[in-house]
Amino acid sequence: MISSGTKLVLYQLYEDGYITTKSQRVWASSISFYLTVRKLEAHGLVESSMLNSREKVWKLTEKGHKVVKVLKKIDELNEELGRLIYGEAQDT
Repeated sequence: MISSGTKLVLYQLYEDGYITTKSQRVWASSISFYLTVRKLEAHGLVESSMLNSREKVWKLTEKGHKVVKVLKKIDELNEELGRLIYGEAQDT
């Protein structure tokens, strides 16, 4: 299961093309951010490189892109299901 914070990091990576500690908009704590990207790296969803001598940048791998596309499809299906059940879009 992917946490909502991890999913938001993946979505930011997908939309922005990369993420750094400074550019990330999900976690208030940099420790939480580092734990998240470390987990994503361990699963082969992101890879890191040095942006400059002091800052890392993370990008989605091919596998990461595929995972985000599946997550987006799941979100769309959840919205459609909410409309069918409740007659309106529901927050997922």
